[in-house]
Amino acid sequence: MFKNIILISFRNFRRQKIHTLVNLSGLSLGISAVLVIFLLLSFLTSYDRYHKNFDHIYRLVTQTDKSNGQEKDYTTGLPIVLPEAFKNDFPNVKAQAFISYKMSGIVTIDEQKEFEEGEGLAYSEAAFFEIFDRKLLKGNPEKVLTDPGKVVISEKFAKKYFNGDDPIGKTFTMDFDKEFMVEGVMEDFPNNTDFPFDMLIAYSTVRAEREEHEGWGSISSDDQLYILLHDTESKVQIEAALPAFVEKYFGDHNSNNKVISLQPLSNLHFSEYYANFNFKSVTTNSMMVMAIIGLFLLVTSCVNFINLSTALAVKRSREVGIRKVMGSSRFALIMQLLGETALMVILAMIISFGLGELALYYLNPMLDTSLAILKADIPLLFSFLLLLFVSLTLLAGLYPARLISGFKPVDSLKNNLSNRYTGGKSLRQGLVIFQFVISQVFIIGTIVVYQQTNFLKTVDMGFNREALLTVMLRENNPVRMKSFKQAVAKLKDVEQVTLAYRPPSSGSVSATNVQFPSNPDDYISEVKLADDAYAETYGLKFLAGENISESDTLKDFIINEALMRLFGVNDPEKAIGEELTVWGRTGFIRGVVANFQTHSMKDRMQPVFIASAANNYQIAGIKVNSSNMQKTKQEIESIYNQYFENYSFECEFLDEEIAGFYEDEENMSTLFNKFSLIAIFIGMLGLYGLVAYLTEIKTKEIGVRKALGASIFDVLVLLTKGYTILIAIAFAFSAPLSWWLMSTWLEEYPTRIPLNFYTFLAGGAISLLVAWFTATYTSVKAARLNPSVSLRDN
Repeated sequence: MFKNIILISFRNFRRQKIHTLVNLSGLSLGISAVLVIFLLLSFLTSYDRYHKNFDHIYRLVTQTDKSNGQEKDYTTGLPIVLPEAFKNDFPNVKAQAFISYKMSGIVTIDEQKEFEEGEGLAYSEAAFFEIFDRKLLKGNPEKVLTDPGKVVISEKFAKKYFNGDDPIGKTFTMDFDKEFMVEGVMEDFPNNTDFPFDMLIAYSTVRAEREEHEGWGSISSDDQLYILLHDTESKVQIEAALPAFVEKYFGDHNSNNKVISLQPLSNLHFSEYYANFNFKSVTTNSMMVMAIIGLFLLVTSCVNFINLSTALAVKRSREVGIRKVMGSSRFALIMQLLGETALMVILAMIISFGLGELALYYLNPMLDTSLAILKADIPLLFSFLLLLFVSLTLLAGLYPARLISGFKPVDSLKNNLSNRYTGGKSLRQGLVIFQFVISQVFIIGTIVVYQQTNFLKTVDMGFNREALLTVMLRENNPVRMKSFKQAVAKLKDVEQVTLAYRPPSSGSVSATNVQFPSNPDDYISEVKLADDAYAETYGLKFLAGENISESDTLKDFIINEALMRLFGVNDPEKAIGEELTVWGRTGFIRGVVANFQTHSMKDRMQPVFIASAANNYQIAGIKVNSSNMQKTKQEIESIYNQYFENYSFECEFLDEEIAGFYEDEENMSTLFNKFSLIAIFIGMLGLYGLVAYLTEIKTKEIGVRKALGASIFDVLVLLTKGYTILIAIAFAFSAPLSWWLMSTWLEEYPTRIPLNFYTFLAGGAISLLVAWFTATYTSVKAARLNPSVSLRDN
């Protein structure tokens, strides 16, 4: 029986080559899209799930009020002395590990080989290996990371530094001044982790110094505390006791309503509020959207199959009639037709494997992943494919099989079939409308996402960002930095130079508490440490007052309008001369500038002050003449190598760094573009099926009309009028749906484009043009058919 089904199926495939190709194309594209999305979602949901204590690991995170309670501030950072206090106050915690991300450093081996590591370095404690499953290949997990100056490196680093020699006991120098000894080698971290560390340094190396200088008053998002609990009951007890813990240690300075809570490890990669050491996260809403997109593309593929199958029903009517006359049962016919569908799905799946791998070849670099079908969890992938095969076979094949197998032998043999026999006009039209609703939503979404992304990259951020070069200064030497600044400023095509901790808008942002004597509450403000050339170099707009003076320590400030209003002052002139206290030092406000964006334009303007502190500069901001930019950049690099010969030259144009803020939007725009193309193509195939059906049904009508003098244009109107109306109906549904979806998405952006009707009209027009283009060939072919052929009784 199965052999017979396969033979007949392939025979029918050969007879209907075009329809077979269309069906295979639609199903293959739909399955490919779903397969890629499945692999991506499987990878994302696997982050750090390999830890045996996955369900009992938590991170302490902090939430505070800002802007007088109108907004919330979220941070993963904790005061450097909090972990010890937490250990004393919560002895029932099974284990805790403090992690301070160092990020980068220069490793020198035997004063000869230098390795500049741009990421993957962190300080931690021995409990790290008790909480997380990171296997030690060499070393004792209970003793490592205890003594100062000891490190554990990854297998990758061990091979790179010591060429396969045993690294235990070997020493190296970090940043040219600190010596470390290797006491352990750990396995390389997997791709699906938010703890991408290649070197762990004993925190005791810097603990005393940091606690002395930072204490309870400083917080960095790179300083994080992870705890391992015995059970859920322990979590409940700790959460209940945390408010009292906050009151005990922050009570006198907690006007911002600080709340410390426990974030489960399962939420680490999916939080929209708290970052991770990977600097990558994806929200559950985004994952849900991807899953829905895949489902819609798959359903539209099935709609195509149904439309094409019902269109072919007329051609197969005699086959069905003969089979029934010869004694075939309806069940046998359904099995034959379902078998054909199943075979088609299998062939489409095989093709989709190749298409999926091709798609991943282009998507992996964009998404920074290494996904592959063969690298997937095989049992999970097999289960998914089996479920997909059964679902597609039934969804795409059951209705056409029941329809075709229900033909009456007399009508089938006479080829006397109407809409009532071939599935009903309303159902087919509804399916086509559904397809075009999805296509139009994708088209409109693509346009809106592109417009918003382009808007974010070009909108005024409150400062000048054109032709500004940011040079990293890795060595903390104020004298050498100033000499470098003076040398660069003498270059012909350099207009301005400033030294600072960070540019006005940066991915690294610092914040601190500030006090305004006339309004004595504690306020949180972002801080920009910079010299007296900062405001002029970046083109900040003064509303009142003047620039700060150059100083090694804090003594005067520039504040922005947002901070001024936070203090309750509305007139910039009245803020000039007022005192401001930061980090225990009191100075006076010397100038007020207009608000400028310190993050990306996805965030609101934040309160910020600018102050001079020469010991904290890490970058040079250089305004260059854009007409000779490349040559000037080379001259700057030459000067850099004279003053900082131990470090490689790192620079980036500020507008490029800012463009990187919108990488997620760029990726989303690209994905929307690809999915839109797939949805449009599948919609074209579905429309082809409808036109093919209409042509089959109206063949004799076309012949009669042509015999009575109808022109080719008249026949084209007859065949295109129906689906043009369907596209218009689809637009009536897709326009409000798209408006709601895009409005909801744009609400995440304080600065956003206005939605206008022309964008939506463009989406409908594009789908209509694509539809007319798709149907032209089939329609013209039918319109040009000789009436004698059209009227022949086949």
